[in-house]
Amino acid sequence: MNRWSAIQLATNKFCGCFAQIERLNQSGLAEKDKIRDAKNLYKELYKSSFPFEYCWNELRYQPKWMEDSQAKKQKSKHNATPGSSVPSTPESINLGDDDGSHGSLDRPSGRKAEKVRLRKSKSKEAGGDAKNVELINMLAIMQEEKKVANEKKFEMMEKCYLQEQQRLLHEEKRLLQEK
Repeated sequence: MNRWSAIQLATNKFCGCFAQIERLNQSGLAEKDKIRDAKNLYKELYKSSFPFEYCWNELRYQPKWMEDSQAKKQKSKHNATPGSSVPSTPESINLGDDDGSHGSLDRPSGRKAEKVRLRKSKSKEAGGDAKNVELINMLAIMQEEKKVANEKKFEMMEKCYLQEQQRLLHEEKRLLQEK
């Protein structure tokens, strides 16, 4: 099992413990107290302390992680009936892959979707409306100005180099004359 799998598995189990503590809805409990109780529950159930608290703190507010927990909350609300409710334990929470349900959270687009979006925008730009032509002309002008500025910089650096070489030659001559 690689590192991410270990982190994900343990963090999912801890999320189950934390969700169980939150469902108790205890009055007057602060966030830190809930986390402490969730750690204690994790220790009781899995006979080890939760080693990835830092990872959980980083992941818990990420859109993908929140979407997963929202889907679990919605499932439990739809399936729960007063006579047939089964107590939820961390083992009963699905730790498998995403089931495809997407909540109302906005997630960043993936690599493929971003590439498709860029291709579409480039094909629209290739249409050649007046704004694009104007922007392309402005870009060409800016590139030309930058090229001229770089040439000037190069000339100045070349002058400085030559002056430094001359200064060093004079310094060598002076030192040789002093000997």
